[in-house]
Amino acid sequence: MNTDHTQSWPRDFETNLPLIPYGQVGDFAPYAKTSTQPAAVRKLPVLSATFDASRFDRSPGLPAYAGYGSIQLGNTIALTFRIQRGPDMVYWLANPADQEVWAVVDQWAKARRMVLAADFSDGQCVLLSRDFHEAPPMRQLRRSSQPTQQFVADVSRAIVTNEMQEIATTDLPQFPKLRHVQACILKTSTTGSVALALGHVEQPDTNPFSAAIRELAEGMTGRGSTRH
Repeated sequence: MNTDHTQSWPRDFETNLPLIPYGQVGDFAPYAKTSTQPAAVRKLPVLSATFDASRFDRSPGLPAYAGYGSIQLGNTIALTFRIQRGPDMVYWLANPADQEVWAVVDQWAKARRMVLAADFSDGQCVLLSRDFHEAPPMRQLRRSSQPTQQFVADVSRAIVTNEMQEIATTDLPQFPKLRHVQACILKTSTTGSVALALGHVEQPDTNPFSAAIRELAEGMTGRGSTRH
């Protein structure tokens, strides 16, 4: 398992294993002083997360795009929210069975705007707002009954194995090939982040989440069988 992209992730104090990146829902206050967004946008919830600055080009003049949709990851469907700037992209992967996620979607749909803030490890930020409406394919996912544990397990695996790098496609025709793709799990009180480090699951059990995370931990530490 190639985990080079995890080297910049924060580390768990006890195990020194990387913590899977997570995003969160917040308000506009942290960005108010430096943003030029209008007053109506400043009242909306913001999806934020911290990403690796070395894998996202913020050079002046590069085109940028904010998007949303959904994606199949293993046995899970995830809602996606993303920012692309030049050849680099960052993703928030959200649980469609999580009502806290839909509360954000409802506020955005009512205002017809969405807001994403990609913070970076060097202290800089890329904040984008765009028009938003809940398209029928997204609306159908409100009926999702997929287990949250399965969502976390499948999305965690996709992030750790860098699967998003393989399946993401560009939103900017000027940059037909993506160079770097980063992703995080959108954390809520319902969908807890896997900021329980990968190495915390050691005892065998029948929980699919535990088994999946244990497998990832073994791959990242060189324990267990080799998989091809």
